[in-house]
Amino acid sequence: MSIDPAEYARLRVSADRLPRIPGVGKVEIAGGMITLALPPVERHEWAVVHIARQLNT
Repeated sequence: MSIDPAEYARLRVSADRLPRIPGVGKVEIAGGMITLALPPVERHEWAVVHIARQLNT
Protein backbone atom coordinates (compact mmCIF):
# COMPACT_ATOMS: atom_id res chain seq x y z
CA MET A 1 0.00 0.00 0.00
CA SER A 2 1.52 3.32 -1.01
CA ILE A 3 0.62 6.63 0.52
CA ASP A 4 -0.01 9.89 -1.27
CA PRO A 5 3.11 12.12 -1.03
CA ALA A 6 1.06 15.06 0.28
CA GLU A 7 -0.49 12.87 3.00
CA TYR A 8 2.96 11.51 3.92
CA ALA A 9 4.31 15.06 4.19
CA ARG A 10 1.41 16.01 6.49
CA LEU A 11 2.02 12.95 8.67
CA ARG A 12 5.77 13.66 8.73
CA VAL A 13 5.17 17.20 10.01
CA SER A 14 2.91 15.83 12.77
CA ALA A 15 5.37 13.05 13.64
CA ASP A 16 8.27 15.49 13.84
CA ARG A 17 6.34 17.60 16.36
CA LEU A 18 5.90 14.71 18.79
CA PRO A 19 8.25 14.75 21.79
CA ARG A 20 11.17 12.32 21.78
CA ILE A 21 11.54 10.15 24.86
CA PRO A 22 15.01 8.55 25.13
CA GLY A 23 14.95 4.76 25.37
CA VAL A 24 11.25 4.46 24.55
CA GLY A 25 11.38 4.06 20.78
CA LYS A 26 11.08 6.07 17.64
CA VAL A 27 8.18 7.55 15.74
CA GLU A 28 7.52 6.05 12.30
CA ILE A 29 4.92 6.35 9.58
CA ALA A 30 3.50 2.94 8.65
CA GLY A 31 0.38 2.18 6.68
CA GLY A 32 -0.66 5.82 6.61
CA MET A 33 -0.53 6.08 10.40
CA ILE A 34 1.95 7.49 12.90
CA THR A 35 3.26 4.64 15.04
CA LEU A 36 5.76 4.17 17.84
CA ALA A 37 8.40 1.54 17.13
CA LEU A 38 9.52 0.14 20.45
CA PRO A 39 13.15 -0.95 20.85
CA PRO A 40 13.72 -4.72 20.90
CA VAL A 41 14.17 -6.38 24.25
CA GLU A 42 17.52 -7.95 25.10
CA ARG A 43 16.08 -11.48 24.99
CA HIS A 44 14.86 -10.91 21.44
CA GLU A 45 18.26 -9.61 20.37
CA TRP A 46 19.94 -12.69 21.86
CA ALA A 47 17.55 -14.98 19.97
CA VAL A 48 18.33 -13.21 16.68
CA VAL A 49 22.09 -13.64 17.22
CA HIS A 50 21.65 -17.29 18.18
CA ILE A 51 19.55 -18.09 15.10
CA ALA A 52 21.92 -16.18 12.81
CA ARG A 53 24.87 -18.21 14.11
CA GLN A 54 22.99 -21.45 13.44
CA LEU A 55 22.11 -20.37 9.91
CA ASN A 56 25.66 -19.27 9.13
CA THR A 57 27.21 -22.64 10.08
